[in-house]
Amino acid sequence: MQRRPAESVGVEVDDVTKSTNVHMRTHRQLTLTFWRIHRAIRTHLEPWGITSRQYNLLSHVNEEGVTLTDLAAHINADLSTATGIVNRLEKAEYVTRQRCKSDRRVVKVRLTVKGRALRDSVAPELEQQISDWYSVLSDEELKKLCELLSRLTHAIS
Repeated sequence: MQRRPAESVGVEVDDVTKSTNVHMRTHRQLTLTFWRIHRAIRTHLEPWGITSRQYNLLSHVNEEGVTLTDLAAHINADLSTATGIVNRLEKAEYVTRQRCKSDRRVVKVRLTVKGRALRDSVAPELEQQISDWYSVLSDEELKKLCELLSRLTHAIS
């Protein structure tokens, strides 16, 4: 059974706050917020023809290259998922793979010139958009939100 994001099933913030169970109310609000952010980022990235996971992966690749294992951990995915994303980015000529000379089992992913240009084009606009969203919160509120979300993440892990 495929699940749909909260906003696609008509859940609005007012509906979320009507729940009497604080845990469910909080869960619904987090879900609603996640899907709105996800949809907005997806829409923002569409002109470049990449997904949010592809961009997230591209933004983590540095000049020395990054192993597939590190990339999978960064995007919170298993190795096969990360490999699939790298396959699509490689096909689009945004990244290349290179075997480590000292350990042939290790594959490093590196940005191509085209990939670096894409990342450098997308990053400023996306970062500005994200900053605009979070500007409704003070620095202290953002710090507290990060702490709370981190605690929640660790409790779920």
